[in-house]
Amino acid sequence: MRDSLYIEAYSLQKHMVKSFIWMAMGLIITAAVAFVMYDTGAYFRIMYSLSQSGLSLLLLLPMFVQLGVAIYLSSRLYKMSTVTSKVLFISYSVITGITFSTLPLIYGMDQIFTAFAFSSVLFICLAIIGNTIKLDLTKYSALIVGALFTLIITSVIGIFLRIPSLDMFICYAGILLFLFITAYDIQKMKRNYEIARQDETMLEKLAIYGAFDLYLDFINIFLYVLRLLGKRR
Repeated sequence: MRDSLYIEAYSLQKHMVKSFIWMAMGLIITAAVAFVMYDTGAYFRIMYSLSQSGLSLLLLLPMFVQLGVAIYLSSRLYKMSTVTSKVLFISYSVITGITFSTLPLIYGMDQIFTAFAFSSVLFICLAIIGNTIKLDLTKYSALIVGALFTLIITSVIGIFLRIPSLDMFICYAGILLFLFITAYDIQKMKRNYEIARQDETMLEKLAIYGAFDLYLDFINIFLYVLRLLGKRR
């Protein structure tokens, strides 16, 4: 009995480590693409060429592709192949890197490194909490969805009102919300493992899906922290 429990815990640990490895790979790809695009000026040359040719609307293409990949990966997980899920995750990481290539111009490299370090500490702490806390966070999924919609609506309103205090509130609320979601996603990974632990193919896809969730959590925490640092600069 004790041996079976040990094997089960070890298998769950391997599954979660695999997700964290894929998440780290996604972040490395995003950072590498962003740096190359910024350092070579490729992104700005593309923007200039499109604006000169009257195709400026294509500048929004990466954002829509990101959204499409996220929706497709979430909705078709059980039907797509493992290779497809990996390709979509890597593609999303690359596209995010392209869009992030403008961040050094806006905030500066020092702010970016500081935000990354601070976000990493927050993320790791909440990942540990999500893995060890006894409270079942997965039952709060409806509350999380409602909070996300509220945050999005408030953010849109903030764009038009341009009130510094409101924008500051949105940043803090966004950080707190995605920290909670990080802990929630850790527990969701464990729950999904329990459901599909007899299906190796599904576990492989769930590892990618879990990595994608964690990747999005970290990216959102990073962006909100970066916005706060930018306001205090």
